[in-house]
Amino acid sequence: MKAFLSFVFLCPILLFAIERERDWSAHNVPVLKKERQQLIEDAESGNPEARLRAIKRCGWWRITYCYRVLVQNLNDVDPIIRRESAEALGLLRIPAARPYIKKALEKETVTDVKARMILALGFSGQFEDAEVIQKYLKDPETTVRRHAALALGYVADNKTEKALEEALKTEKKEHLIPVILKSLLIISPENTKYQNMLIEKLFSDDIWTRFYAAEAIRDLKIKEARTALQKALSLEENKIVRRRLYDAFITVLYAD
Repeated sequence: MKAFLSFVFLCPILLFAIERERDWSAHNVPVLKKERQQLIEDAESGNPEARLRAIKRCGWWRITYCYRVLVQNLNDVDPIIRRESAEALGLLRIPAARPYIKKALEKETVTDVKARMILALGFSGQFEDAEVIQKYLKDPETTVRRHAALALGYVADNKTEKALEEALKTEKKEHLIPVILKSLLIISPENTKYQNMLIEKLFSDDIWTRFYAAEAIRDLKIKEARTALQKALSLEENKIVRRRLYDAFITVLYAD
């Protein structure tokens, strides 16, 4: 009996001790403090494979303790490290990272890295960064323009809407139109003109235009697109696009 009472008394203390050794991320992934420290060390100076893996985990698991290392990595000589660190910072969404991302973005020359930095800046959700992002809507690189359009959906205001409307008129690459429309609909979700334009893109001759249109409809949960999605599914032959169309249809079907 005494042993049982001792166990009952000690159990909460043991549980408390265990909890103190854990760090709960934004995704409710429990990470032991020792593991967290190892993750930070690997992200900073591990071998290339371990370093990349650690950086990705910092973002996926939303481990904010990685913040300083990720900011330092924005200036790394390896563009892959810079790219993945920018993406991880975007997932962490720490406003304090914004000045460092903007500074790194100014001198970045690698297209893919620049695109991830722009998106990370958008994820921070600060209106004052919209002007910085807007100028990349006119970048010569398609990937950069696409990420700029996506990023502006997260820093939406009246000036942003005007910049996106202008991009909608001038953009030459059809597959970027659904991306621009998505951000415009985040700003003005009831705009039926933009909704109809987006739905029409489900039947484009271009595969990636159809893909991004389905993706935008899925993310925005546009119920009015249900019939069009059914029709598009019956016509679509590309497996990748069909999968995205199906995802969009199921999402819209069960949307609140």
